[in-house]
Amino acid sequence: MRCLDNLADGLRAWTSPRWKPVLQGAGENLDAGRWHHRSWLVMMADDKESRTEEPSHKKIEDARKKGQVSKSQDFNAAVIFLILALFLTVLLEGVYHSLQRLMIRAFTVNLDFEITEGNLRVLFLDYMQQGLRILAPFFVVMVILGIVSNLFQTRFLFSVHPLKPDPGRLNPVKGFKNIFSQKSLVNLLKNMAKMALVGYVAVLTVQSMLVPITNAMFLDTGKIFPFFLQLLNRLVLNVSVFMVGIGGLDFLYQRYDYRKGLRMTKQETKDEHKNLEGDPQIRSFRRQKQRELAAGRMMQDVPDATAVITNPTHYAVAIRYRTGEDEAPVVVAKGQDLLARRIRDLAREHGVPVLENKPLARMMYRDVDVGKSIPASMYQAMAEVLALVYKMTDQKAGK
Repeated sequence: MRCLDNLADGLRAWTSPRWKPVLQGAGENLDAGRWHHRSWLVMMADDKESRTEEPSHKKIEDARKKGQVSKSQDFNAAVIFLILALFLTVLLEGVYHSLQRLMIRAFTVNLDFEITEGNLRVLFLDYMQQGLRILAPFFVVMVILGIVSNLFQTRFLFSVHPLKPDPGRLNPVKGFKNIFSQKSLVNLLKNMAKMALVGYVAVLTVQSMLVPITNAMFLDTGKIFPFFLQLLNRLVLNVSVFMVGIGGLDFLYQRYDYRKGLRMTKQETKDEHKNLEGDPQIRSFRRQKQRELAAGRMMQDVPDATAVITNPTHYAVAIRYRTGEDEAPVVVAKGQDLLARRIRDLAREHGVPVLENKPLARMMYRDVDVGKSIPASMYQAMAEVLALVYKMTDQKAGK
């Protein structure tokens, strides 16, 4: 009875008004946690679906610097297997004779060896040396092909970034998730399918040679071994050709999956472009500085100008014409409003004639860049200006 009374008192205490705000706050926190979890899942899904833009050259290069490249292990294995099969075809007769000599030596010369610990060691080392001599060319070819195939796929990439210590790789929970992830399951099913297909091709090859294999029991002893070497060679060639087809498809898929994993959102594309080009205000400031530098270089050529043609207030164009040096008058400086005023003032300081010709000033400002000669359509108007300039110069010289 006392326990029941205590339980009733506890329930009444929890339902009292003073505990109501606490319970409401706990409920709100629980609802907030649920909403945050749902919103996180939605954001993850939206982020995955919004990556619709192809990766930029910069993002691909950044991934390469980290050692992230598109690489197909199936393609490497297929190339190595095919070249080894062709290599075996070329060296098949040599391999047969080498094995034949090794067997003859084992059952004739070495048969009379006294079985002692020292003799067994010598015999074992001799057999190992002979076996390595036969297999060495295949090992060398495998190593070279493996290196060349990887270099071909990675475009001679060398990066130490994957070798840097990463504590995240030691996380057992993350490793467990990777082992039982959807990607691992897909790779497992893909490998099982490839093994089944390769086995099917091997079975078809053996079935196509069942009659010669059955008749092999009637062959001479010296011809049985070469026959089975030829059978092995044909089997390896058929399987390797099939593996090359699978490797080529996997190579294309890995490239597609690699670029898909590097896709960007529209916002990431804009941010990257902004970072590469710079802030708009900084770009504007940079262009302003470039204009100022260009104007400064122009002003240095004004004192050497032949004349300055004005609008008279809005435009000013300084031209240079030296007989025997310039094929046509050259625009050495031009400006509008404030810059035009500076050109006029500088020209007057250095005694350069300043002439008013509104149509010609506008046309040259609009159509002729600094450092360029005037077009033929302006020759007549320019000739009149130069004639006036030379007349003014002669008058000054006469004084």
